[in-house]
Amino acid sequence: AWLCVGAVVNLALVSVMAFSGQSYIPAPADDLLLHIYGVGFTVSFIFGMSVRTLPTFLGLPALSARGVNLAFVALNAGLAVRLVGMALGDSAPHGGVALATAGAALEVAAFVTFAVALRVFSPGQPWVKETGMPRGHEKFLRAAYAWLMVAAALDAAFTVMSVTGLGGAGFYGGNALRHTQGLGFVTFAIFGMAARVIPVFSGTRLHAPGLLTPIFALMVAGTGL
Repeated sequence: AWLCVGAVVNLALVSVMAFSGQSYIPAPADDLLLHIYGVGFTVSFIFGMSVRTLPTFLGLPALSARGVNLAFVALNAGLAVRLVGMALGDSAPHGGVALATAGAALEVAAFVTFAVALRVFSPGQPWVKETGMPRGHEKFLRAAYAWLMVAAALDAAFTVMSVTGLGGAGFYGGNALRHTQGLGFVTFAIFGMAARVIPVFSGTRLHAPGLLTPIFALMVAGTGL
């Protein structure tokens, strides 16, 4: 659903560019579009896949269905409110900032609630895991959610800075936040899922499971730097 919203917004913004002669999307509108795609589509998609697969892939205890549902409501409500606030911007003194701040708080709450409900940081239960399967994917998937917690902390810090008049995220902070979500959460999740499911789908074993550890180390160092 958010992908469709993003597609409509993208078309509208590109249409404005075409008729106004602009060669780029202005920063506030660009931030809004990236947020729709990054959080609305990508994070929601990974959350849905996680509910379906991670309890088995990581041998997790039974997840909290109530917590997952609360996270779903908070995430979508937060997205809607935050996007309205971002769209209003300075045209509604204090109103736009207040809505964006409330939306950010709901999103942060959704991230943390989902990770807790999924119990993604709990030790895996060995009797749940399939025997003979490489375990290299597990560290990527858990690290993905660790980076999501970092993103939540950054978002909360930048929101507090904005409300207290300290400038908010700014250009560099906003990019750091998107990088933490995009490379830290999304790419680690993709690498972990790929290492686990592509060999199964192709009917073969992972070609070089020993490479997963140095790849993981490089990814952690690169993302952190």
